[in-house]
Amino acid sequence: SGQLVDISHSEDPLQAYERVVQRAGEWLDMERDALQSILEEMDDDLREAGALFNIELADFNLVDGLLDQAKEALMVRNLQTIQHVTDLQDNQNKLESTTRELEEQSRRDSLTGLYNRAHLDEMTVREFELARNNTWPITVIFVDLDHFKSINDTYGHQVGDDVLKAVSRILQENTRDGDVVARFGGEEFIILLPGGGLVSARAVTSRILNALRTTPLRLSPAKTGVVTASLGVAVHGDKMNFSSCDDLIRAADSAVYAAKHKGRNCVVEYDGVMDVTGESSPLAATD
Repeated sequence: SGQLVDISHSEDPLQAYERVVQRAGEWLDMERDALQSILEEMDDDLREAGALFNIELADFNLVDGLLDQAKEALMVRNLQTIQHVTDLQDNQNKLESTTRELEEQSRRDSLTGLYNRAHLDEMTVREFELARNNTWPITVIFVDLDHFKSINDTYGHQVGDDVLKAVSRILQENTRDGDVVARFGGEEFIILLPGGGLVSARAVTSRILNALRTTPLRLSPAKTGVVTASLGVAVHGDKMNFSSCDDLIRAADSAVYAAKHKGRNCVVEYDGVMDVTGESSPLAATD
């Protein structure tokens, strides 16, 4: 009661009221709404008592004003809390967005924008296990640009970088949305076709070879030219199964070697155990 009396004599009644709220919580374990209800009941009781005895027992305007100010302060506090929660959520969303962007950047090759070798390794392991567990096919297409070293030696590494970026765009434009296109290293790329077998691989490699053969690239201010590639294909789940994703990639790599030995600018499909020279391998070669 003494705390309540102090409110009417305080120079800042609202501040005094907040002290009462704090004390009510500490001493009586009373919530703000419960205290406000008590004050409203006291206000009603004082009015009735004053009317009954025809005397003025309290400054009702002070009580009304105090309650109004308390309600307004509570509303402001609630709005501030809501705004604070909203700001925290916005900050959390921005942090999550930044984290996702950083994670995505860590998966990308800085030059071409394709997935990098580390992310390719993760995806290959995951997709190979999914293919094996669900008995659906998975294909690896190994792409190796022909005579790329001569481009760097003749026109410079800047032109070589531009060629790599242009080829990367061609690879992305001629693969499906669900395919994984990655830079394996240097002028080598790998395309992973989850759920895709030999039919899908032939369609993709045909588009890529045709696009490379018909897309002129700027090699110097006065010269354009086309860049070809040798492609090796290895399929798990159509006619043969591999024991690991590493074996699948090695098979596609062996097929690339055979494609280069065959004359480059073509596709070779792995179809058995290959000699490292590509000489005596049961391979299917396609233009």
